[in-house]
Amino acid sequence: MSLRRPLAELDVVFRESCGYPIGLGTEDEIPFNVFLGMPDAIKDLEDLNRARSQHNQTLLPIFTLDLTPETRVHTHLVKAIDSTLPSYTNVHEGKYEDVALGGTFDHLHAGHKILLSMTAWITSHRVVCGVTDDSMLKSKKYVQYMESLDKRIEMVKRFLRTFKRGLIYEVVPIHDIYGPTIIDDKLQALMVSKETLKGGAAVNEERENRNLEPLKIEVINVISPTETHVDEVSLKISSTFIRQFLSEQHRARIEYESSTRAI
Repeated sequence: MSLRRPLAELDVVFRESCGYPIGLGTEDEIPFNVFLGMPDAIKDLEDLNRARSQHNQTLLPIFTLDLTPETRVHTHLVKAIDSTLPSYTNVHEGKYEDVALGGTFDHLHAGHKILLSMTAWITSHRVVCGVTDDSMLKSKKYVQYMESLDKRIEMVKRFLRTFKRGLIYEVVPIHDIYGPTIIDDKLQALMVSKETLKGGAAVNEERENRNLEPLKIEVINVISPTETHVDEVSLKISSTFIRQFLSEQHRARIEYESSTRAI
């Protein structure tokens, strides 16, 4: 968490399904900060650190999770010894070849990342992601703190490429609730949240009007302003909440500067 962001920014990559060798912080991938795994994965994580050493890179802390009733978190920083980086290039076989989803994706947060991750997880060929155009968002709360369309598209592409490579990602602006879903005859499924389930039904109704096969609707429960209770821990994750936070920070800064000048 920072003064500019009310929620921690964290990307989690699964090495056996991401489609690329992780851990070296090479130019074409996102640099990693920590390695995280179950106790039986320590050796593999240590191997990754050894490979980092061979490339003259800093060793990363290794966090191991022991999921017992007395959950403990241990940290290890291993010494570098000769080794080679294991090749983790297997891309998870998806349930569908071509899957679509859509959303605003403003100030990309954990709820968005769950939706994007699960879409990529069930896809074996192509993900079509519609990002709502600015013209449809004028009535949003704190709209002046909304990221630009280009920024939102960029962040979606960046996250998807980090989470799973080997897929085709078509991230496009949409100017209505349908986007490409009512003209793309290759699509097989549509990923929605509980809050956007009605939109999925509308898509299939319009596809039927156009003599296209209906899409299989896959529903993912994500943390949202209306679903905020997880394991007795109250969370609030929404773009509106983030924009409100930015608005309050801006107002507080102006009030502080005004009071300082008055003194």
